[in-house]
Amino acid sequence: MPLPLTDSIARTCRAAQVDGGRPTPAAFELRYTEAGHEAYVSVNWLEFLHQGAADYQTKLQVLREWLLARPKGEVIAPSRNGALAVLPVQAVQGMPLAEANGSLDCAHEPRHEGDPHSGIRPQPGVETWPRQEDAPGRLAVQQFLFQAVCHYEAGR
Repeated sequence: MPLPLTDSIARTCRAAQVDGGRPTPAAFELRYTEAGHEAYVSVNWLEFLHQGAADYQTKLQVLREWLLARPKGEVIAPSRNGALAVLPVQAVQGMPLAEANGSLDCAHEPRHEGDPHSGIRPQPGVETWPRQEDAPGRLAVQQFLFQAVCHYEAGR
């Protein structure tokens, strides 16, 4: 299901993906494995957990509590040295990426009922990309998402 353009998504950034408290482009990497590129960048839909008007700090606190309540290994838990990075869906949805010959889509990708997990998916999909870690589309997605961050704060 596509996400509403008025909503926001948040990426949980590991400590190694943060510099001086701020997420780096590495936080938005579509990792490459022997099986190929990841199909999407995992994020969480903020308004799924907190509907109605609120600032980013409030919405991130609700997400933080939800993530920390999950069983170990189910999600990437926010850490003290990591960060939570917020991106407006409107800034990402349909954004053209010349290097990837396509665009980006934001969609709800729940793993179970009540899950805010979503994905930022290149269109056409990554299966059309060259099988290399430094594929231009992969690097373009990373840089674009980094530049689209509108708010960030410590993971915990």
